[in-house]
Amino acid sequence: MNADRIGVGLGLYNLTNFIGTALGPALASKLLELGTNYSFLFLGVVLVVLPLFLLLYKLALPAHNSLLQD
Repeated sequence: MNADRIGVGLGLYNLTNFIGTALGPALASKLLELGTNYSFLFLGVVLVVLPLFLLLYKLALPAHNSLLQD
C-alpha cells in the first residue's frame, strides 16, 4: 500500500472490525434462539473463514515473492 493511502487502509480495517464485532454475536445469538446448536455455528464460521484465509494467502503471496526478489 502506498504511504499516502495508509489512512484509508486503517479506516477500512476499523470499519470491518466494528461491523464484524457488532453483527457476529447478534447473528450467533439469533441462530441459537432458533434452536441450532454450537456445532452448527462453528461449522458456519469455518465455512466462512476458510475461503477468506485462502483468498488472503493468494493475494499476499505475490507481495511476499516480490519482497524476496528485492
